[in-house]
Parts: sequence; C-alpha cells; structure tokens
Amino acid sequence: MSSRLLVAFIASTLACLFAPTARSATPTESETFRIDSSDAGIQLQLRNRHPAKQSRFAADRIVLFVHGATFPIASAFDVDLPGGSWMNYIAEQGYDVYGVDVRGYGGSTRPKDAPQFKPNGMVVLYRLDGEKLTKVSEAPIGAWSQGASFSKDGKTLAVQNMIQKNIQVFRNDDGKLTDTGQKIDVGGGAAAIRSSTDR
Repeated sequence: MSSRLLVAFIASTLACLFAPTARSATPTESETFRIDSSDAGIQLQLRNRHPAKQSRFAADRIVLFVHGATFPIASAFDVDLPGGSWMNYIAEQGYDVYGVDVRGYGGSTRPKDAPQFKPNGMVVLYRLDGEKLTKVSEAPIGAWSQGASFSKDGKTLAVQNMIQKNIQVFRNDDGKLTDTGQKIDVGGGAAAIRSSTDR
C-alpha cells in the first residue's frame, strides 16, 4: 500500500471514530414578553427558551444571555441556524434560558435621553479631494439605520432603516442626494447591507 493511500485510510478511519454522534434533541418551547424596569415608562423585552412542558427549575439551571451593542437577543443568540440556536441548545440540556434586550435595543423601550435614540438619522455624503473631506450633501433617513450601499455606477444609494424595517432609496446626482420616495419593505430589522466588489 502506498504511503498516500495509507494516510487516506488512517484519516478516514479517524474521521469515522471521532465523528459526532447524532443527539436526540429535547423539544423546547419559547416565548417573548416585556417586563417593567425600575424606571417609569421603560420596559425590557425578554426571550425565554426551556424544555417543553417544564415550568420549574433549580437556581443553578437558569441562564441569562445579554447581547452586545447593536444586535438584539433574538438575532445574537436565538437564530434558527442549521443545528439550532445557542439558546435552544442550552435549553435542550435542561436549562431555563432567558435573553434580555437592554434598553434602547430590540424590543425594549428606547429612552429619549439615550445616546442612540433619535427620531430619525441623517445620511451624509462627503467628497474626498486629496486628503481633504468636504461635506456635499445630507438627507434625513429612518431611525437606528444600520448600513448604506451604493450601486455599481454610484448613482443610487440604499440605506437600511432598522426601526422602519425598510431600505430607503436615494438618487445621487454628482454629490446631491435626493430621496426617491421608494422604500423597500424587508419585513424585519434591516442590517449589514454590503456592496459586492468582485463583479
């Protein structure tokens, strides 16, 4: 047997020996709800996952997830990816799993004095002349906008609006932005739009 075939045989044997075995998943249940915070008028949204038909858990079987900036709990820890979400996986192990949207994010109240709260944002267009940036145009956009992308010819700008759950379309006429009035409903919080540079 050649050394190349021997290596291939050993590799395939090891892969079979150490391949993860399919686990029988414990069914889970989920719910999303809001609770009052310690500050008047502020509610926090919570997401819960737990083993189905189980309602009581020991204190050491309760887990709380807290997200980082910009992404709420559902999109950070409970996305139904192949193999399941992180929250679902922990719940399958017999835990009562909670995730909280901190104030100003996800489904929690956005206080008007919070740094990230504004009734609407602004998209601002700059021109680069050598090493100097000059503001040439600006236009109002939706709230908590998460990204913008130009068309290949640079004449169209698409801006994502998280709160309005849409993509707002602008025309770019040599640096002058005009709102076309076209809004593309995306049915959820719009985030992380990108332009492809390989075509």
